[in-house]
Amino acid sequence: MNLMLSVASKIIFEARSRVSLQQLRIWEEEVTLFWNMD
Repeated sequence: MNLMLSVASKIIFEARSRVSLQQLRIWEEEVTLFWNMD
């Protein structure tokens, strides 16, 4: 049971970090577009 929980939490953590990385890239692109407008 504990093994299953640790595996599940690890998968959730990895998925969360991947999503945040994609979000950071999107924000980075938006910021560069905003700076290039000036």
